[in-house]
Parts: sequence; C-alpha cells; structure tokens
Amino acid sequence: MIPAPLAGSSAPKPGIHLDLLGQLTDVSVVVPVFQCADRLPGHLRMLQELAPLVRRVIWVVTQGSDNSHQLARKAALETGGQYLEVPPGLYSAWNEGIRRVETPYLYISTVGENISLAGLRAMRDLLNTRQADLCFSPPVILPANRQAVQRTRHWPVFHYRRILARFDGQLVPIPVLARLQLLSGMSCVLGSCASTLFRKRVLADSPFPADFHHYGDTAWFYKNLTHLRAVFTPDLFSTFHVHDFSSRPVIQRDLHRCVFFLADEYERAGFGSRLPRQARDLQKAREHLDHLREPHPFRFWWMVPSAWFWRLRRDWLRLKIWIGLLIDVFTSRARGADR
Repeated sequence: MIPAPLAGSSAPKPGIHLDLLGQLTDVSVVVPVFQCADRLPGHLRMLQELAPLVRRVIWVVTQGSDNSHQLARKAALETGGQYLEVPPGLYSAWNEGIRRVETPYLYISTVGENISLAGLRAMRDLLNTRQADLCFSPPVILPANRQAVQRTRHWPVFHYRRILARFDGQLVPIPVLARLQLLSGMSCVLGSCASTLFRKRVLADSPFPADFHHYGDTAWFYKNLTHLRAVFTPDLFSTFHVHDFSSRPVIQRDLHRCVFFLADEYERAGFGSRLPRQARDLQKAREHLDHLREPHPFRFWWMVPSAWFWRLRRDWLRLKIWIGLLIDVFTSRARGADR
C-alpha cells in the first residue's frame, strides 16, 4: 500500500544521528531545471532551508519555452548556489551537475519533490554506518488522490515494501535486489531518485546512461546492481508529485539488453547461474509479447495462439524468480546480512 502523506518524517531509529542544529557539509544538492516554472517557487522554499546547511546547491538548467531558467538563476543568487546552463537531455543534465559535486554524498532534488532535513541526515548517517553506496526509501505520493495512487502503485518500492522492510536499516543482499529488479521490468527498485541519497563516487564512476528515454535510472541500476551496496529505510522522508496523468508508459526495447547485461554480470560475480538463465528466458518471453503487441493499435493481439504460450511462459518464469526471492529473503541473516 502506498503511504499516506505525513506531517513530518517518521521516528528515527536508535543509533541514527539527528542533530537538528548540525550541518550537512558532506552533502551537495543537484537541482535539474527544465520547463517547471509553476512548481519552482514551492521547491525554492525547501531549498532555502537546505542551502545554508549543505556544502553546495548546484542548479543544472536547460532553457525551455517558459521562464524556468530565469527563476533558477535568481534562486541561485538568493541561495548562493552554482548555476549551470546545459543542452537538452534529462540524464546528461544530471551527470553534468554530478561532475561538479565535490562532497562524498549527493542528493538529486528534482523540482516538485521535497525531502525533510531530518530525512537527509538520517540517510547520510545510514550510508556512513553501513558503508553503503546509496540509501533509498519510499516517498509520500502527492496529490493524495486515486489517480496518483494508480500511477505509482506498481513502483517496486511500494509493491515489495514488506520484503524490503525486512532489511530495514541494513544492506539489501544483491541476490534479493537482482530478483526484485527482474520482477519489476522497466520500473527501478529505487523508486524515485528524489528519495535516494547517493555516494558521489558511485555516480562519478558510472554516470546515468542518456540513451534510455526516461528510464536512465532503471538502466543505471541494472548495470551497477551486482556491485552496489544499497541500504533501505521504510521511513517516509520525501514526497513525489505526480504531474502528468495522461502519459502512457513507452515500451523501452533498449532496456532488454540491460537484463542480459545483468545476467552476465551476476554470473561473472559468482552468485550462481540459475537466476541468469531464468532472467534470459524471461526477457525472451517479454520480447515475444512486445512484438505481438505492436504495431499499435493491434487490440486483439491476445487472440494470437502464440501469445498465450508466451504469457504462460513469462508467468511461469516470474513465479520461479519469485520463489527464489522468498528463499533468498528467508535464508539471509536477520535484518539483511552484510554481503
């Protein structure tokens, strides 16, 4: 179930340092801006609170048809942040901002999504405690209506929240992450990057790929999963605003090769060959189904006899991966064994 909005973050765990008077001088904030003039003023209020406490706020701005870039330039002057103008490109803009970060940790603050100061501190402390590469958590979805819930209920961070909660404040084992991502397809296990704190080094060594449409974060996770140290917290520190209710998911065929890459890397890293075989077979079944669904509109694709074969094949492989996931979860040491 998707969490309801909260007035503040949930209670901190014992051992998490939450000095409300302290600063986050080891954290930088990257703010990508493009065509968001209507949401920028509200976002600025959060950044005005964060800016004096973090090392630097880096505005990465692409000019559009509205006055977002002008508002961002003014905000950068007001908050003392760095202002960069970059060519169009979602993830290439993120990467440009990340290259300017000089602190150990960074937060990508997409316009319209807010995070509490206590939440940023809690995730930073978890990264330190667990020596992790990233810390992720479920956001509160806004607006709190049925449409927004429908648009985000498939997110793995919600759909598999009970499983992830077993590793509360712990490193999530790589086999668990791999199975969750394979079951999630084009949806990234991390959910929103605006509810994730990254270690700068991991993004500097492997920037977000810019050739996967709006799925660059999913592709990045597929490609880096087998060597990531990821820690999960179920605490609600951030919000995610659903802005576009009309757009439909685009079948991103380029992500298919990410599944095969993950299978190869998983095997090469010594985690076994059973899951890679299942991953390759599952992706082939998905590709056959995608082919039958197109060209659009082919509304009766499901009447093709082979469609039923590939659907049953896909569902059987998903079941095998799901059973393997349950085994991995229950055989891991309590609360997420260190890997």
